[in-house]
Amino acid sequence: MAAADAGTNLRAWGPAEEAGLMTVVDGRVVFWHPLARAGSYHGAPAHLRQQAHRDLAAALTADPARRACHLAAGCLGQDESVAAALEDTAELAEQRGGIFAAAQALERVGGVQPRRCTRTGR
Repeated sequence: MAAADAGTNLRAWGPAEEAGLMTVVDGRVVFWHPLARAGSYHGAPAHLRQQAHRDLAAALTADPARRACHLAAGCLGQDESVAAALEDTAELAEQRGGIFAAAQALERVGGVQPRRCTRTGR
């Protein structure tokens, strides 16, 4: 809800809710079917998907791992701050025993890190 900038105004969700695609429960948008969610995402223009990821990253300050993933999804080209956030996420995942999650985060680092790396190890 915060990412959509709807605040307490639920009118923005009215048409989709009336069409039976989703509902709002406890301040969260819930799609009735995964295909409705995927269609809503993939049917949107690239610039809107990018902005949605940036908005979600801004709203997810309490969850650094999810924030880093959305930063990466909203990033075009190279961005050292996004690469650093993903690297921190990988380190945290590895400490928690999530080797696969750490590898995924590090793989995404490769897509956003600037050619000339400033952090040690990259």
